[in-house]
Amino acid sequence: MRQSLMRFVALALLISTSTTAFNGCGSPGKKVTVINNPSESVYNSNLRVIKTVDIGQYWRGFDWISEDRFLLVKQYVDLEQGKNAVRPEDSYDIYSLASIGLKASDPLRSLEEIKKGDKEIGFMKASPGSSRIFFVEGTDYNLPNGVAKILNHLEVVTAIQSNPVKLRTGTWVDYDTIAFVTRAGGEKIKESVCLYNFDGTKTVLTPKEGYISDVNSFGGILYYITVGTEEIRNEVIAYDSKTGKQRIIIDVPQAPFVQKIFPSPRGDRLALLMSGTNKKTGQYESTLLITDLDGNQKLQVKSSSMFTASWTPDGKGILYERRTTPESATDGIYLLDVNSGGSTLIELTDKVPTEYSWSPSGKKLLISKYRTQYETTVVYFD
Repeated sequence: MRQSLMRFVALALLISTSTTAFNGCGSPGKKVTVINNPSESVYNSNLRVIKTVDIGQYWRGFDWISEDRFLLVKQYVDLEQGKNAVRPEDSYDIYSLASIGLKASDPLRSLEEIKKGDKEIGFMKASPGSSRIFFVEGTDYNLPNGVAKILNHLEVVTAIQSNPVKLRTGTWVDYDTIAFVTRAGGEKIKESVCLYNFDGTKTVLTPKEGYISDVNSFGGILYYITVGTEEIRNEVIAYDSKTGKQRIIIDVPQAPFVQKIFPSPRGDRLALLMSGTNKKTGQYESTLLITDLDGNQKLQVKSSSMFTASWTPDGKGILYERRTTPESATDGIYLLDVNSGGSTLIELTDKVPTEYSWSPSGKKLLISKYRTQYETTVVYFD
């Protein structure tokens, strides 16, 4: 296992920028117009799918540690939610898998174990440069709580926050600072954002009341979303980790509320995923809102349900899922061009995506999806 982990670090430090040619066939995404966009222009994506490989049931992909290797976990979901449930022997072990030469007939051929585990991994993200892996390991079968841990290049796992940590959130603010959400209290849960620096210092941001639905970051700016409980309000807050100053970007007085935030890799825009019951129509809806850094709306697209989104590495587009009720042939994963406002349907999966992760070059895409158990697909573009 040490040899495997040292190889993971060596790969991370020598991130390849080369691409490998694959023999395959595919067609560009379909041209469609998303009716809810302010712009009715049609965007023809240059992305052409040349190959897809399904890793198989129980595998949940999380993040790339180099252009040619990514992290995944054997993630078994206990449908009966019982402590005595029978699960695969290697459930919750952390692995890396090479994307070079990945074949549908034998997708796990280059699988390498990094760490054995016995509890659910709710979140996992490699640091910039991939010298550390942050992950949240579950502690309870019935609560969304976990322990924040770091796996370093010497194969040492360190718990950096043993108090309850929100299971499915976290973000690297810089090379040495990780941010996550802590939970405290009994009947009335109190949530805070903890910024942990590897020099041993911590910064804690606690809203007046309510809970924190998401955290994300870019360029040293930490974004977090609060949802009040006593006074139902929703705020998107930007915290400057260098100056210690913070400001409210968006204040939403009624549903649908902002649930997730995705800063652009260019650092010039934000994508906000909003969900909830529209009080005017009475219908549950999801909206992907594109704004500038001050929260001014630029674009929006709507869906009956949407669980996640992801910017392309060049910051020109963003992936999102569009669903309609009833289902239609236009349902699926779309690529939105944030300049023109047009979208392209990319037929990648018929299951609900829970995470997207692009390789550094943008030529490969990791899609973790869920129906009754986790599955993962690797998509190759030309």
